[in-house]
Amino acid sequence: MEKTYTGTVKKVMEKGFGFIKCDELGKDVFYHNNNLPAALRERGVREGDKFEFSIELGQKGESAVNIKLVEDNGADEASDESTQDETDMPMAA
Repeated sequence: MEKTYTGTVKKVMEKGFGFIKCDELGKDVFYHNNNLPAALRERGVREGDKFEFSIELGQKGESAVNIKLVEDNGADEASDESTQDETDMPMAA
C-alpha cells in the first residue's frame, strides 16, 4: 500500500506543473497536471489548495501522483461574490 501525504499548493506554474508543500516531510514536492484527475485539471489548481497524494520517484526525482483535492482555497467563491456585487449595482444615468 502506498503511503499518502497531505500538503498545500505552494506554487502553480503556467506550463502545467507546480509544487506542493508536504506537511509530513516539510519539503516541496513537484506535481504535473498529467497526474491530476480530469475534473481538477479542468477547474485548475490554485495556490492554497490542499491535496492528498502519494510520491513516486521518477527520472527527474520525486513527484506527486494519485492527487486528490481535500480542501479548496475558495478563491472562486470570493471572486464570484465581487463579480455579482458589481453586476447587481444600478448603472449611472
